Amino acid sequence: MVLGEEDNALHYPLRTLKDVALIKNRRDPNTGTEETYSYYELTELGRIVLTEGIREGVRILARQEAALEDKYSK
Repeated sequence: MVLGEEDNALHYPLRTLKDVALIKNRRDPNTGTEETYSYYELTELGRIVLTEGIREGVRILARQEAALEDKYSK
């Protein structure tokens, strides 16, 4: 169990992100335990999507906040 989730609860979301090239993983059989570990990291495309997505989200929230401020300040 990782991050408080059962292993299979993370499998589908991670596979989906990997299938669209937003993350990549590597498996490490040399963990000193009986289990093989998988390590995940963002791809360059994943970094761009995440960064630009956050920027656009902040822009949208700022516009919505300004609209509400205009609406209720009159």
